[in-house]
Amino acid sequence: MSTARAVIQMGIVVLLGMPVVAYLWETLNQLLSLHVNPTRLLISLPLLVVFVVWLWWLARQAQRWMEAGG
Repeated sequence: MSTARAVIQMGIVVLLGMPVVAYLWETLNQLLSLHVNPTRLLISLPLLVVFVVWLWWLARQAQRWMEAGG
């Protein structure tokens, strides 16, 4: 994988990941303040799984890039 492609992939993760992290953070904040919104939880749980898988995929891509001598 080229350096440019790796940088673009990481940039996309940051741009798309910021709103996801903000949403999950706000959900956690509401839970800790005992304001439970069932709809928000139903959205947050699958979103959290998708986000973790997405980060795992990015980590694997970065690892492959490093192994290839990027």
